[in-house]
Amino acid sequence: MVDLDVIHGKVLPCCFDFNRFKFWALNTKLRFQTASQKSVFMRKHIGAENMTVADIIQKLNSGDKPAFLKTIGRYMDTICGLGPFWHKHRIRLLAMVEQLGCGHIFFTLSAADTHWPDLHRLIEEMRALFGEVAQDFNTLTEEQANRRRVQNVIDYPQICAYFLYNGFLLFMDTIKKIPQLEHVDYWC
Repeated sequence: MVDLDVIHGKVLPCCFDFNRFKFWALNTKLRFQTASQKSVFMRKHIGAENMTVADIIQKLNSGDKPAFLKTIGRYMDTICGLGPFWHKHRIRLLAMVEQLGCGHIFFTLSAADTHWPDLHRLIEEMRALFGEVAQDFNTLTEEQANRRRVQNVIDYPQICAYFLYNGFLLFMDTIKKIPQLEHVDYWC
């Protein structure tokens, strides 16, 4: 059943689109994070606390622009996905290799996110919390179960990422307990 709202004499369906909400929430988080990083820049950059918009425009239009932009980017390195973020991690990895030497083991971990029963049980429990019908994969045909698992990954990427991250932490804790696989450090 669809709830109806009346706005200016027109009946509009009131549907809550959870996917749009997730992207709105991520967008809001990144905007807030960017704004907070800007204030860090303003506190740490010498003389920045007294800069006006006109001063910033003047710096951007002067020959000082490349140095000024590098200074701003340096303080935005905590925002995931931006160039300064990846540059910071690249520099850290290179420093690690320089200090510890070249690594002896290199491996990657892949997310088999449509093949993890525990992940999909968790997502189905989450769906039930939002009022949807949780599916029992034993009652579905193989094609229906595959479609449902793919849709779960699309609809709940944050749960998949969290599940993979916790799997990685469990893997690293297990590796630490094996004497033959003792390691000094790792990078991910």
